[in-house]
Amino acid sequence: MKDLEQFDDLARRKLDERQFSFQEADWERMETLLDARRRDRKGLYWSLAIIAVLLSGGVLWWIGRPHASTTEARSVADARPDARPHEAVAPTVPTSPMISHENDPTARQQVEPARGTTQQEGYDQPRTDLPEARTSGMTDRVVSHTTRTVTDGEDAGTTPTAPDPRTSVTVAADTPPAVTAEARSDDQRTDRTPVNVNSDVPEDEAPTASEPVAPSGPRIPSSEVKMEPTPTPGTATSSAEIPVSEQVPVRYGETLVADSVARMDTDTKVDSSAIVAPRPEGTLGSSWELTLFGGPGATFNGYGGSLADQGDALRGGLGMTFGAEAMHMGEKFGWGTGLHYASYTEHLDRSEIVTETTELKNTYSLTTVDTTVIGVVDTIMQGGVTYYVTEWIDTTVMVLDTQVDTIVHRDVGLEARTRTNVIGYLEIPVLFDVHGGHGPWSFGLRAGPTVGLLIGRRGELPNTSQDGYTDLRDQQFRDLMIGVMVRGYVRYRFAPHWSIGLAPMYRALLLDTYAGDPRSRKVSSLGGVLSLSYRLR
Repeated sequence: MKDLEQFDDLARRKLDERQFSFQEADWERMETLLDARRRDRKGLYWSLAIIAVLLSGGVLWWIGRPHASTTEARSVADARPDARPHEAVAPTVPTSPMISHENDPTARQQVEPARGTTQQEGYDQPRTDLPEARTSGMTDRVVSHTTRTVTDGEDAGTTPTAPDPRTSVTVAADTPPAVTAEARSDDQRTDRTPVNVNSDVPEDEAPTASEPVAPSGPRIPSSEVKMEPTPTPGTATSSAEIPVSEQVPVRYGETLVADSVARMDTDTKVDSSAIVAPRPEGTLGSSWELTLFGGPGATFNGYGGSLADQGDALRGGLGMTFGAEAMHMGEKFGWGTGLHYASYTEHLDRSEIVTETTELKNTYSLTTVDTTVIGVVDTIMQGGVTYYVTEWIDTTVMVLDTQVDTIVHRDVGLEARTRTNVIGYLEIPVLFDVHGGHGPWSFGLRAGPTVGLLIGRRGELPNTSQDGYTDLRDQQFRDLMIGVMVRGYVRYRFAPHWSIGLAPMYRALLLDTYAGDPRSRKVSSLGGVLSLSYRLR
């Protein structure tokens, strides 16, 4: 009996030694070393990505920086902070200083206006040769004016003499009852020569009291000037009234707007290219736009080959997307490129695969039994009859014994494991944008193809024989991947150049992630991002 028990113990011990002894602590230490090695490699990728984004931003800023001519035109447009959005703004020119006979020491004579002249009567008559005023799309505005009067004279007792038209000019911009300003179209202007009242002019070119003085400036309608004497007791004056402001119609797109050119000086020429019409509220001009965005996305995986048999052991996870984009934005359409980082995840929850085999084994053994038997020890013959002499004999008998043993063989083909697998791509997209807006709100759709470079992967998957796991770093992946990205966005402009927005986003890889492997996997992602945009002017 003792020998049989020792044999059974030895057999069971040998069977236990054949099983694989797995130590969880050893695997955790190995994972720590592997993660440290991966982090060292990731630092290099991120450094290169940051340098590329900074260089791209610098190049785009250099391309989209404002030129000197554009800055000068914009500064003229910003000179009127109270200008309305649909109003063209012209530069404001200070009025000329008044000219008086007192400034000329050589001219000291009194002048007296000529009353009742035919020139005055001619200006009082209504004009019939002017074109009809166009009221469609125009808005009448009341513009305040100033009046400057230059008086030439001495004491009231001095004897008046003949008026000299070169010694006194009154520049008036008020609208008294006796003064009427009539707009004249460009094709009816007969005198386009600007007159500078600050400089000395020849006698044959000096304006007289009976001649209108036309303000200078290309394509700015002139005003008809009327002369009216102003008698003053004891002093004779002659005046010429020059309106310094008039309505200048400017067309922006299909809208006819009017702008007020205030205090126009006769010696200043207005450059028509400097008159810049601001864009209506809610519209954006053609310029470059920089956008930073980031957010999560749910990954959807499609498996084939041996991975299709995993069932619920593999399911999608939550990945992240970050990026920077530079877009050239027009009125409705835009184009550009950028740099994206996209991660696609899958969650592995694999239970162990165990094979158990039950074996029945018969064991034969001899069992000793102590007993007493009757033995014949002698025979006696009496009268022809034989008698047997017996006695009790103590002895040991060996009995054959049979035992049935049940042996269970447990083979672990695949161990239980829980992992999160991640693959990351650095993508360069070619983007096209269509957008619109209302007020500070803007809406748009941005999409385009992407070219991705595999920059990292971590995790493990069951191998094809289903008896172990394969690390993703030892798996053969496609290094270059073609994909697509579609993103719709809603933005709110909280500053002149800054806007913040939310955008749902869909992205997908069009090719199989594995290369030269019986397994296949195609991934896509659906999520949302938060964006911050800056518009270059």
